Amino acid sequence: MRSIWKLLRKRSSSGFTLVEMVVSVALLAILLGGMMLFVAPIVRSFNDTQRDLTVENAATAVEEYITKSIRNATQITVFSYTNDAALTTGSNKQIIADMNKYCTDINGSSVIEGKEKYLLKCISLRYDETTGKYVLCQESVDMKSGGALKTVDINNKKVFSDCLYNDVYLTLDFRMPENGDYMSTDTTIYNRLEKYRNDTLQTTICAYSDPSRSNKLFEGTGLSELRQIKFMRQQSKTNDTEYFMKMIPSNPEDDGTVHTFSESTTGNRNIYIYYAIRRLAG
Repeated sequence: MRSIWKLLRKRSSSGFTLVEMVVSVALLAILLGGMMLFVAPIVRSFNDTQRDLTVENAATAVEEYITKSIRNATQITVFSYTNDAALTTGSNKQIIADMNKYCTDINGSSVIEGKEKYLLKCISLRYDETTGKYVLCQESVDMKSGGALKTVDINNKKVFSDCLYNDVYLTLDFRMPENGDYMSTDTTIYNRLEKYRNDTLQTTICAYSDPSRSNKLFEGTGLSELRQIKFMRQQSKTNDTEYFMKMIPSNPEDDGTVHTFSESTTGNRNIYIYYAIRRLAG
């Protein structure tokens, strides 16, 4: 009995040697390292897929909101890469005032506020110099002051919450696509065909992973036909002073003016889309 007790005490006091511990840790490290060779690509692929989906969803949400807002508009003017102050002076101010007058003339002087037949609206893409990101906003337009933008807290203008733009840095470019659908009285342009369509908006959205916009993750270009403008032009019921789409400045191919994010100066990177639209019933 005493011999058994001594044997148990001897075994309980013994343990792993240092060499055994080192060998065990080394084997475990080799095993884990081998597993990581298989797991790491899977994790990386999952993260890349999630990032790509986030970027594409952000770009698509912005593009679809703009497209759905303006597709039934009767007049549209896109002011590219500028600022609030530039909208209140010179020809820009006059264009907005004329669009506003178009709406107020249809509404009439006795119209009750909130019951207007036509409204002048504005969507803006405001560039935040601190974050390097664009934020899509639905502006408040003062139709009693010639279509000027009302001063509203930007948090009350945002269409989407900030989380939509997490780690997404967008650039946006709006143009009139080249096409020859309609006849022109100018015989020197493409055999009497107009150079640009003014019933279709071409939108190009790029998304980057960094504020310097050196790593492009997504690029998409789409065409949005403007239903009311297209219909009226095809029916020849009106001229360009009533139903139109304008680009300020003009397309670069037309006059050599460049308007892109990279070539715009700091403080002049906002984009504004003014549009006149019939109020929905109700």
